[in-house]
Amino acid sequence: TYRHAPPQAAMKVSESQARILEVLVVTFAVVSLFGSSFIIFCNVVLKRRGKYFQLIFWLSFSDILWEILTLVVVGMPPDNTTRCQTVGALVTLLSLPPILWTTCISAHLYITIFVRKLKTDRVF
Repeated sequence: TYRHAPPQAAMKVSESQARILEVLVVTFAVVSLFGSSFIIFCNVVLKRRGKYFQLIFWLSFSDILWEILTLVVVGMPPDNTTRCQTVGALVTLLSLPPILWTTCISAHLYITIFVRKLKTDRVF
């Protein structure tokens, strides 16, 4: 008595649905690529060198690498070639840095805003 469908009853994706998903993935990857490129361009042109700007720069850089890899992966046939294994290793390695940079930004904002605010509240 399963409450959920058993694993072998996975939903099949038709060819047209797979194509729609590929178009969506490519569209969102390109939009994200342009957004991250714009952030890096603005950071270089405006020459902001604060801690927040550096963190956002590296987050955007790692996002650009991820989106380029996403564009490479879409439409690549799943086989056991060296190219496929290399892309698989890169997907594994490049999926973690944006999460880590976002965590660094969050921790830095928390320390800057809340911890310093607590210290100033104690003084007054």
